[in-house]
Amino acid sequence: MTAAFRLRGQSSLASLEKNLEEELLRLAMYHIVHHCEDLNPVHIPNAVLKYDKAHASNTDVAEMAFNYLDFESERLRVYTNLLNMPVEKLKNAATNYLFAAKDEQIHFICDQSLLGTGKEGFALTEFGLYWKSPLNKAQRIYFHQIAKLERHKDWITINKHFFNASEGMNIKMILLLDKLSRVY
Repeated sequence: MTAAFRLRGQSSLASLEKNLEEELLRLAMYHIVHHCEDLNPVHIPNAVLKYDKAHASNTDVAEMAFNYLDFESERLRVYTNLLNMPVEKLKNAATNYLFAAKDEQIHFICDQSLLGTGKEGFALTEFGLYWKSPLNKAQRIYFHQIAKLERHKDWITINKHFFNASEGMNIKMILLLDKLSRVY
């Protein structure tokens, strides 16, 4: 690479393109949160903007998730303190989809089972997302493995795997996972 392609200490065109893409995403998010609130199908909290320059070494994944997902505005059974979660529900989640490593910190579990059994839902850990949807097998994706996020009418796909929480939560989840995939 010649000096003509170096700009402000950038050593390659690829890193310059990555920085430009990150800056455009940051500006777009700012615009969406501050100037397009009435056009958004869900409320996106201002707190998400503090993660525009997030890096794995300085980011609390749990705090980021709570800021993006804004559980207070959703009608979901979410357990953020696993000590307060009924033991049977926790066992069901661990048996059916939450196959986290012993030392992997679990930030929250969302019970989406029809009868509140904990057998279906999703959970976020320090490394990834685990979930089980009705009539589908359990899935896991680590943040660094996220390659493709797609929004469909009533659900999203994560690396072509079906995920559905609720219309509003799906939008917030895709924003969170996109950010985590770039942070990690």
